[in-house]
Amino acid sequence: MPLGGGATIQPIPISLRDAQYVEGKQLTAIEIGRIVDVDPVLFGGSAMESDDRGGVERFLRFQLPPRLRRIEDALRADGDLFGETDMYPEFEVNELTYLDPLKRAQVQHQQIQNGSLLVDEARADNGRPPLPNGQGQIPQVVPVGGAPNPALQGEPDDDEEPTNE
Repeated sequence: MPLGGGATIQPIPISLRDAQYVEGKQLTAIEIGRIVDVDPVLFGGSAMESDDRGGVERFLRFQLPPRLRRIEDALRADGDLFGETDMYPEFEVNELTYLDPLKRAQVQHQQIQNGSLLVDEARADNGRPPLPNGQGQIPQVVPVGGAPNPALQGEPDDDEEPTNE
């Protein structure tokens, strides 16, 4: 292929031995990932070597928590560290399990609506204090049809005008 000034491109040959070495290195990333049950993307392998592109999220959700629990259990079992105290080690990984803040908010919203999560629990997960007067302890189950929960006794509905009596 001619270039300007009479220069040409010449391919640099690679020996079969070098080609096999490179291929072996790629295989190593895949094999190590299988041995330690970690997606190769997590330690420098390419996404093409991975079983799927959700490897990081899968690792954070399903593979990392059991490993961290084993570390917490080992630390708790050490009498020198936590023997006579009511303290205990715990890894905070909630921020890691949801890579997208919008997705996290949507999941929490759905959990609150279906009653599997209280408002105060969601607030605690987000580092916020509970609502006053126990309001965050009331399940916010949305019945079929989407009607909101009835107003608590002693509180006026938002649609009603307050009466002066």
